[in-house]
Amino acid sequence: MTGLGIELLAATTQDEIRAEFDSQSGLLSLRSESNDKWPRALNVDDLVILDCSQSGVVRNVELLIPESRWAILASDEFPPLVGPSNALKLLDEELSRMSIDLPVAVSRSGTTVVMSFVAQDEEPSGGSLVKLSPTCAARVSNSRLIGLIARIIDHAESGSHA
Repeated sequence: MTGLGIELLAATTQDEIRAEFDSQSGLLSLRSESNDKWPRALNVDDLVILDCSQSGVVRNVELLIPESRWAILASDEFPPLVGPSNALKLLDEELSRMSIDLPVAVSRSGTTVVMSFVAQDEEPSGGSLVKLSPTCAARVSNSRLIGLIARIIDHAESGSHA
């Protein structure tokens, strides 16, 4: 089955996941401002690590595929995100695995980065967009996380550090 089993929760400002991109390393992280510890994690094919609170709420996503290996798309279309932000909670059945083999594809167009967790013969743009913050969204289909979309700011160029 494609994607990761999730539950959507109402998010507080501290729960909102925001993108942090470091052009020096070429790596992207999606992080919340929550002070929760991350005692649980799910490793997706050694390419993406989802760190979670004890209850399974995603607090940090580390994309281990460097920018040099991302596909380049022609248009920069970050989708409009409306309504309240949501938090992603991985189901216990997902977290109990600790590691899962799922296809991971990453593409970039301007400031928009798209991560997909779908088989090559499936449509990564299916499902609906769920707002995680003003700059991040999840693509969800049948209560499964099939992708993440982020608008990035280059922290190396802006002078701040992650």
